[in-house]
Amino acid sequence: MGESSDKPFSRAMATNSHEYLPERPRTPIHFDKGQVVELLESINPGKRPLVCEMIDLGTSHWVSFQDCQVSHRILQITNRNDKGYNARNQAALQEHLALSTSLPVPRILAYDGTERNLLQRQYVIQTCIAGSPLADSIRLISELDRMYLIPILAKVMHQMENVVFQSSGRLVAASCIAVKKGLEDESTDTLRMPGTILQHEADSFVLINPEPFLFRSGAFNRETATYETLKDLMYSQFEAWYKSEPALEPQILYSIAKQMSTFGLLARQEPNVLWHREFGPDSIFVGKTNGKYDITGIVGWHDVLSVPRVLTRKPPEWLWTVDSTINREVKQAFDVFMERISPGWREDAYGTGYWIRRLARFAIDQFQIRDDVYDYKILQEDWVGEASRLLAELRGVGQMYQDCMSSPDMNGSSLRKKAAASTQFK
Repeated sequence: MGESSDKPFSRAMATNSHEYLPERPRTPIHFDKGQVVELLESINPGKRPLVCEMIDLGTSHWVSFQDCQVSHRILQITNRNDKGYNARNQAALQEHLALSTSLPVPRILAYDGTERNLLQRQYVIQTCIAGSPLADSIRLISELDRMYLIPILAKVMHQMENVVFQSSGRLVAASCIAVKKGLEDESTDTLRMPGTILQHEADSFVLINPEPFLFRSGAFNRETATYETLKDLMYSQFEAWYKSEPALEPQILYSIAKQMSTFGLLARQEPNVLWHREFGPDSIFVGKTNGKYDITGIVGWHDVLSVPRVLTRKPPEWLWTVDSTINREVKQAFDVFMERISPGWREDAYGTGYWIRRLARFAIDQFQIRDDVYDYKILQEDWVGEASRLLAELRGVGQMYQDCMSSPDMNGSSLRKKAAASTQFK
């Protein structure tokens, strides 16, 4: 079942606040090369940078630059409209992963978590990784090369879900981490951060990307808003959403969450793990070694959360889908390998996990753009059919139990008669 629709926007089901939803994400503000050079010179005085390339990624600008024979570096400049972004948090997270895991994460060289600079934007400077985005070549990669990528990709995904946290929530830098760090020492090529790098934020998911039409009241300032269980996450988020913006939609979504709980979908004991929300061809860099593709790096760590593991197990359909055509051999090979290294992955990817993820996206993000409202409508319609199927399944199990208990073999007198009869032949 699809998660989007081309159905016309229905005002009958929408609250007035939906009128303020943008049709698409806001476009970023563009910078010219001269402004970027000025910023880089202010960060690293006396060293004239050579700006090699500027790339507009929508939520941020990426600038490749070089200075004084030093290898290429990447300057990532945030879009001011991305109000949930914090460069300090991104720097802490990437250094945490670089130091405590084997994930191919760029190292942080400098960052500014304020907007007190020439561009009036937050930024990070990180090492440049080899290769190119998988998105540049994914459509042209052969079936054999996709097969070669399967164990590499699966192991990276497995590594990410083994980065475990006590509860779910937004990951932020510990208080000991400075709000900015400059390129002070060329001999130390990476950022040095003392003590514990990450901690859980005391705010809920909704404050990651606050939208004015949803969170005017500030109803989410609670002492404890990180969640240890999947059920707690769902219930608390929809309740908080309704308190901030009383409307029909959060009520219906909360009702769906309670139905899922009744059917046992939210009862699982899930570890809370690292969730790279942008993980895909645009954030995965690849190169070739001995003629075979390898993952050289992963970027896009600006919007990372700790969530129940099932929410991270969306299958990478882009690996086996080209122009809407599914390569079933590649899909099957990936599913088998992933299930082998992460038992239970298939059920989470294609079974009950599919429905949990469809609901959880609204618990975490609410409605950001109008397409989200369409997707909400589709979920509401699809869940009616799925709930009916689950209910019929439960009734079927109940009937089987009753039939079993009322059968002669389960009746005490019948069993005694059989035992007596059997002794006549001894």
